[in-house]
Amino acid sequence: MYDYRQRHGVYPNLLKPRYFDEKLFKSKFFMEMKVPESGNKLLTSSFIPGDLRNSISVAKVIWHSPIAKLPRNNEVMPGDYLLKANHGAGMFKKIRYPLREDELVSLEDTCEKWLRNKFGLTTGEWWYSTFQKEILIEEQVGRSEDNAISWHFYTFDGIIGLIVAHRKFESDWLGEFSLFDEHFEILAYPKVRRPVKDICLTQDTKSQLKRYASLIGSQFRFVRVDFLVDDNQKIYLGELTFCPGNAINLFLTDELQAYLGSLWSQ
Repeated sequence: MYDYRQRHGVYPNLLKPRYFDEKLFKSKFFMEMKVPESGNKLLTSSFIPGDLRNSISVAKVIWHSPIAKLPRNNEVMPGDYLLKANHGAGMFKKIRYPLREDELVSLEDTCEKWLRNKFGLTTGEWWYSTFQKEILIEEQVGRSEDNAISWHFYTFDGIIGLIVAHRKFESDWLGEFSLFDEHFEILAYPKVRRPVKDICLTQDTKSQLKRYASLIGSQFRFVRVDFLVDDNQKIYLGELTFCPGNAINLFLTDELQAYLGSLWSQ
């Protein structure tokens, strides 16, 4: 409550929430969450409906473990990968096998810190603490020299209220982002500090993304459904996020806050 007030200037109204972030804050404590699937990157595929399983998948995880001892070079094919923790945000690194011995030591130290991170426990995102913390190595979607764009669909009973393109970097987690309405028309406001460059989605891919987001999102009153798209326009489900920004989404204008809040039946 204190953090919310520090950022928004007021306490959230929990009796009659109107704005999106108010409803998001309330949902952390009063909404039923599916555990251990919610928040666990290793279980994201469980949210894909049966009739979509032949159309969409998740990026391939080649290794995962609750112990921060990474596989050696003779156990992994040479190539580019993403090293991640399965239980929160901001814990990821791009890596390339084979790795030097000093790189392995440094990465394992980082993974130890990630495993000790009790992400969400003190900020109300309790569901991140309902499953075993693990480290995973995932095949990279897209070209190795690029940071992939993550497409975020804010869905309310399957209705898309907002689309956000987000490209994040290890050195700058906020990275680049652009906002679109439900028709993929870019929003002039709010102004963003660094819009996403080089967006290359075909009309067919946009239609497919909206269809998948609606079908996956229809399982919940609200969820943000995230996708990745590779160079061949193949779509991957990234993750489902139940409390984006931890209810402190300052990039949303009051108008957008009210509009998204109006879509969310609680």
